[in-house]
Amino acid sequence: MNAAPTVAAAGGEAALARLDAESSFVLGRVLLLGSLGGVIVTALGLSLGGASEPRVAASLGALRFGLRHGEPWALVNLGILLILATPALRVACSAFIFARRGNRSLAGRALGVLALLGLGALLGVHG
Repeated sequence: MNAAPTVAAAGGEAALARLDAESSFVLGRVLLLGSLGGVIVTALGLSLGGASEPRVAASLGALRFGLRHGEPWALVNLGILLILATPALRVACSAFIFARRGNRSLAGRALGVLALLGLGALLGVHG
């Protein structure tokens, strides 16, 4: 069942439009901050010499070790990880927003997409 009738009954079409605008704003901010943050961290790592010693962290533990020791390659890896995680975070936020609005169908679909993204990441790492 769609949440629109409940929202419309509570405050009319204006309330529904406001919810859509707020949701769009939040999701847009997630994409902007995640992408921009990833680019800034990657650029910082490259400016500190991360390109001169290209390494890929084999695990999150190796990434954590590199970050603790101020390794530029670790910053590059973290930035790329942030960029890659941003779309999944947007899908997770969408699922939360849909669930909060009472739209179980769209929340379930968003969680299904999130599960597929997670499966793809696992298969990419272990495949």
